[in-house]
Amino acid sequence: MSTAPTDRMSPAADAARLRVLVAGLCSLMLTMGVARFAYTPLMPLMQREAGLGVAEAGGLAAVNYAGYLSGAVLFGATFIGLVSLVLTMAGRFHPNRPARMMGRMTLTYGVAQIIGPAVTGWLAARSGGSYTGGLLGAAVVMAVGLALLVVLRQRGRQPRLPPSR
Repeated sequence: MSTAPTDRMSPAADAARLRVLVAGLCSLMLTMGVARFAYTPLMPLMQREAGLGVAEAGGLAAVNYAGYLSGAVLFGATFIGLVSLVLTMAGRFHPNRPARMMGRMTLTYGVAQIIGPAVTGWLAARSGGSYTGGLLGAAVVMAVGLALLVVLRQRGRQPRLPPSR
């Protein structure tokens, strides 16, 4: 029995994909709506303090929503691109068991999401809240990557991707 993906999905699979797409779009619209409610209570204060009229306030609200929408689109497109790249890499490095590679990568990402904010806070506290700690952390990551490439070269191993299928 072959488990290779087909070019044509069944109608049931298409319907399931459509339901997921619609649910995602509805949740995005709901999130945008809730986020905009945070703007509404501030409007009278902004009008009074900044002297905004109704037309200016409406324009500001439209620009605010455009910012939310563009951020969601840019983040979504970046995330989709990264996931596609990772899935391709998982298939190339572990053609027999790509799910295992994806599991390891997901676990690593989750651990980094937990440890990252703590390390960032520690660096900010040590550097007096300046940007220097972040730059130092980036420099260390780059230096470690470079050192790993040098070690691979010295051992006669070329870092490369496996051939595509």
